[in-house]
Amino acid sequence: MASNRGLDGGDTIYVSTDNDRLKQSLDPDAVFIKVDKKPEFEGGHEKMSKYIEKNLRYPDVNADSLISKTVYLKFVVTERGDIKDITVLKGLTPAYDAEAVRFVSSFPKMTPGMKDGKVVTTHFYYELRFMKIDLPEQYADKMPRFVGGEGALVAYIRQNLKYPKEAEERKIEGRVLVRFVVSKTGKIGDIQVLKGVGYHPLDAEAYRIVKDMPDWEPGLFEGKPASVYFTLPIVYRLRKLGK
Repeated sequence: MASNRGLDGGDTIYVSTDNDRLKQSLDPDAVFIKVDKKPEFEGGHEKMSKYIEKNLRYPDVNADSLISKTVYLKFVVTERGDIKDITVLKGLTPAYDAEAVRFVSSFPKMTPGMKDGKVVTTHFYYELRFMKIDLPEQYADKMPRFVGGEGALVAYIRQNLKYPKEAEERKIEGRVLVRFVVSKTGKIGDIQVLKGVGYHPLDAEAYRIVKDMPDWEPGLFEGKPASVYFTLPIVYRLRKLGK
């Protein structure tokens, strides 16, 4: 396998294992050795989400006018967890791309990647979504609601959830926690798997079923529709014989 050399006097650069899709689509010519453990944001997804809410700035250009709201980046996480060599692989506008680079450069140290039990310098592929949120969940006067209520939501999931065949054969069960935004018009967006079951097809199916949902009734703040985060558990349970 080939490696990149030249960083910090000839270090080998490894690529994060969880970003193959992004790497192959936007950076196919780069050849790296895969790590055994990818770099991570200290504190996990929840802390990172809070960091985004607090620190990401929105340029004057309205994100709602853009077809895509995602900037795709690549950067290096050193053995010490520092971030450097930030590159925009696919951007939005110059203003949004500049903010994406500024935002990533402001990250606190990350937990570095590992290969063969040792920390290594690693390339990390990252998707930064721009979606202006009016309110986090705890501040809404009225939370978003699936049309028809909780019973209708449960029925929708039961009717449309497709249990991956391999997961069924391997008897894999569990709960996937999905967070998304219900916009002030009821549209679903900014879908994120906060906590999966450690088996990609189940996580991907939970993402799909949320993405394909019809419009919701939006949340309210001071009597007006507002874009609000909503967290939903998707539970996978195999049917028992005789039930």
